[in-house]
Amino acid sequence: HAQTKTSQEKQKLEKERQKLLKDIALTKKLLDKTSATKAQSLHQLETLQKQIEIRQKVIANITREVKLLTREIEEKQDVVTALQNDLKELKKRYADMAVNAYKNRTALNEIVFIFSAHDFNDAFQRLKLIQTLNQFRRRQAALIEQTSKELHVSIDELKNKKAERLKLLNIEVVQKTELSTEKTEQSKMV
Repeated sequence: HAQTKTSQEKQKLEKERQKLLKDIALTKKLLDKTSATKAQSLHQLETLQKQIEIRQKVIANITREVKLLTREIEEKQDVVTALQNDLKELKKRYADMAVNAYKNRTALNEIVFIFSAHDFNDAFQRLKLIQTLNQFRRRQAALIEQTSKELHVSIDELKNKKAERLKLLNIEVVQKTELSTEKTEQSKMV
C-alpha cells in the first residue's frame, strides 16, 4: 500500500513538473515576442519574473521528487539488507543440515533405522520421518532459491531508483543554471 502511495505521489510530482516546464516554455515564447520593442520591456520584465517564479517551483518540485526517491532507495536498501541476511542464515542452516545429514546418512543407516523398529507401525512412522526430513531439505533449498531471486529483483529495483534519482539531480542542475541565467537577465533589465 505504501508503495502505491509513493508511486502515486511520484507520478503527481512528475505531472506537476511537466506542467511547470510547459509554463516556462510559454513564458519564454512571450519573452521572445516582447523583446522586439522597448515599450514592452515592462511586460517583458513581468513575464521574466513569472518565469523565474515558475522555474523556482520546478526546482522545488524536483527537490521533492529527489527526496521521495531517496526515501524509496533507503527503504529498498533495507529490504536488500534484510534479504541478504535471510539468505546468509538460510544457507548456513542448510549447510549445517547437509553436513549433519552427510555424517549420519547412508542408505544402510536408513534401512537399519527403519528395520530396527519394534513393529510395522513403528517402521512406517520411521519411514515417514525420513521422507519428512527429505521434504524439509527440498523446501529449504527452494526457499534459498526464492530468497535469492527476490534479492536480485530488489537489487535491480534499487539500481533503477538510483539511476532515476541521478537523472533528476542532473535535471535540477540544468534548471538551476537556467534560473541563474534568467536572474542575470532580470538584473540587466532593472
